Amino acid sequence: EMMRGIHEMMQGMGIDPSFHRRGGHEGPLISQMLMWQDQLGLTADQERTLRELRVNFKKESIKRTAEIDVAELELNGLLEQDKVDVAKVETLAKKIAMLQAELRVGRVKTIEAGKAVLTPEQMEKLDRLGHESMMGGMGMRMSDPGTPPRRPGAR
Repeated sequence: EMMRGIHEMMQGMGIDPSFHRRGGHEGPLISQMLMWQDQLGLTADQERTLRELRVNFKKESIKRTAEIDVAELELNGLLEQDKVDVAKVETLAKKIAMLQAELRVGRVKTIEAGKAVLTPEQMEKLDRLGHESMMGGMGMRMSDPGTPPRRPGAR
């Protein structure tokens, strides 16, 4: 219940609550890949595949989240009864947990499929960009996130 409130609060603030932390950067990893497509040197096919993965997961996420919300409403209705049917509550609680697990596993599978689209060199660049972005967000870099770091003494 608390996580749902946090989820809704993040959405209200325009933050995608399905973010995935990796290498220090926040945000859906596939969206990060697409944001840095020029720096990563993504091909048109890679970009298309990543966009398809992102859209397909978003569709599935919307459906699964709606199923969870409906099941939560049903569960609340059961719990408001004077005589709670514990067996029905247990069945519905397990259904909700399974739907949440399916959503989480789907997210991991999508992220892994997105990572598989990149070459090892592109993955290294992505890790570097994520690290640089994190350091920039902490005020440790003065240049734009897309600019390579300067060497000490270089002008």
